[in-house]
Amino acid sequence: MNRRQFLNFIAQAGVLAAYPGFAVASRLPTTDDVVFLTPSDSDYTMHTDLFNKRFNRHPKIIAVCFTEQGVQSAIALARGKSLPVAVRSGGHSFEGFSLNDDGLSIDLTLMNSFKLLDNGQFVTGPACRLMEMYEYLIPQGRLIPAGSCGMVGIAGLTLGGGYGIFSREHGLAIDWLKRLRLIDGLGKIHEVEQGSDLFWACRGAGNGNFGVVTQLLFDTLKAPSHISRYLFQAGNLTPQRLSKIAKLWFSISAQLPNEAFSAFVHNGKKLNILITSTLSTLTPGMSDLLKQLEQVMDKRLLDNTLELMPGIRRYYGKLTPLNFKNASAGYYRSYADIENVAEKIFETVSQGNGLLFQINTLGGAIRKPGQTDAAGCYPHRDYAYLGEIQSYWENPEQEAGAVAGVAQVQQLLAGNGINAHYSNYPDTNYDKWQTQYYGAANYTRLQAIKKQYDPDNVFRYPQSIKLG
Repeated sequence: MNRRQFLNFIAQAGVLAAYPGFAVASRLPTTDDVVFLTPSDSDYTMHTDLFNKRFNRHPKIIAVCFTEQGVQSAIALARGKSLPVAVRSGGHSFEGFSLNDDGLSIDLTLMNSFKLLDNGQFVTGPACRLMEMYEYLIPQGRLIPAGSCGMVGIAGLTLGGGYGIFSREHGLAIDWLKRLRLIDGLGKIHEVEQGSDLFWACRGAGNGNFGVVTQLLFDTLKAPSHISRYLFQAGNLTPQRLSKIAKLWFSISAQLPNEAFSAFVHNGKKLNILITSTLSTLTPGMSDLLKQLEQVMDKRLLDNTLELMPGIRRYYGKLTPLNFKNASAGYYRSYADIENVAEKIFETVSQGNGLLFQINTLGGAIRKPGQTDAAGCYPHRDYAYLGEIQSYWENPEQEAGAVAGVAQVQQLLAGNGINAHYSNYPDTNYDKWQTQYYGAANYTRLQAIKKQYDPDNVFRYPQSIKLG
């Protein structure tokens, strides 16, 4: 939908879209390609809301772009005024990197058109939300393995790697990305394909580092017809009991078939263990693993099979902004990586502050033995698990304790040698983020690519790739 079509739709409907970033400025632009807003414009605040309400940032200029020409105009304006540029598509960056203070923000939220091509490929603008993608593709029998949070933008998720409940069976989202279009720091448009340094860089480090991704092309796969869900819960937990269950869960999850995914979720009061599967029948091996979990957990809350579309909807999560502090809790190969600090982590989470400690299964098709450049610069394929530390609050006075609790868990993990982290789960506390996100060798190569496509460091934020 272009600018004129969208404004016409708004005029006829008499309403603005319900979610942040979907509203369009009412002020007339100088062209049909972009609207430039400053803090004095009444529509400015529509475009400063992020999914994480903890951040309240104020760019000098917000460029609401409708076309690639609009993006080029925004980059030219930023260069002329020597302003740093942040890029927003979904607005879900944990650290609010989608906006900046006193710079220019390129807002892509209306560049969200998408289409399934006759050859089975899916072409999309950067701001297509995951729920839009699933609601469109799955009824047509197609799927891209991506995340589950409905309001996350496909570009941000993919360019950092992109994993979810289908990744063990089919790989990361970047493994299905075949081509993209990018406008670099000089305003030049690139058609980026496999075999180029820029394609390698964008598959794992493409979020706002080298330019603005305006279009992505994916292969799709045949969607499974159903998804099975098994949910176990335990309460009255001590750190010692949690550690015992965690050790067993690591052992069980290591035996899961690639068609299955599992999450270990401790929210301070209860422990939930989720297993999903696209297998059409429950094999004897899976049945035995479920029985082992049932013996150590208090109850089985779920044991059902749903058609894929209603099953996916169960995991869309919150659709409106909230206060939170989330961050990567590191990659693990086995329980041994956290065994020495597990009880202390569970004790910290049990003390409150809205903390939640989650571990998700990786492995399976994510692993690429003999990884080549075609696999992208995502460096963590050999890890079998990814942890995340989260905290949520309603009242402002709860924020300090929540943030401190997250930091305490991070310190425990760092002290135990956990130093590999997911760039899509960033945290400004990581003082060695360059190698923690990308690996030392990859980061040096990324710096050289940055120098080629953004030699004046137009695209920059606290953890953007630095010039070599």
